[in-house]
Amino acid sequence: MTEQPDLVLRYNPFLLPGERRLTTRVVVRVARPGEELRIRIRLRLASAVRAVLRLDPPGGSTEEVIRTDRGAEVPLSADWSGTCEYAVGFDLRDGPRGEDLQVAVVDLVRGEPDAPRRTGQVRAVKAHWTTFSGGAGVGRSERDLADAIWAGCAAYEFGDLEGAGLFWQEASRRARRTGDDDSSQRLTRLVAAGRLRPDDVIDAGRPAQAGQDRAG
Repeated sequence: MTEQPDLVLRYNPFLLPGERRLTTRVVVRVARPGEELRIRIRLRLASAVRAVLRLDPPGGSTEEVIRTDRGAEVPLSADWSGTCEYAVGFDLRDGPRGEDLQVAVVDLVRGEPDAPRRTGQVRAVKAHWTTFSGGAGVGRSERDLADAIWAGCAAYEFGDLEGAGLFWQEASRRARRTGDDDSSQRLTRLVAAGRLRPDDVIDAGRPAQAGQDRAG
């Protein structure tokens, strides 16, 4: 465990057409007790933080969540160390299919609400609406590709990074065979050099998005 508090996101970014909700697991790791921290959530494509639920240690709904104009903040006690995990649900506005879209950004902050000091990196929550509809007109190869992508997401969500990597490698091969260049490039980045990047499931998309991801 590092000395610096750390934050990791685990979620399935791939959405079916028509889906307007996304849930992200936010894992915070703190090496030793110290100054009080807050999880800061700032909305982008999301229209609202629908709910925040503490998963570990179990705590039910978090009544202490502070709603802000741009999102929400979740206070963390200063007298603990170890790992805690939350589920954060977002309501989403409409967005184009087939693109990597920034839903929200999440980070850890210290200090007073009117003068927050960021601790660690900003993590981006992203969504990607697929063109896969599951209808009778969809070809078998496209269904196979979607199945491999979502199987990898399910494995990733449950912490099986090795299994997720195998599913996504297979999805990348299927994307190349079907000529789906967008999926192929995205999946290739995801499993580059045989290593997943657990901090963020989708790599930053086009260069214009990369700058937004780093914005504080």
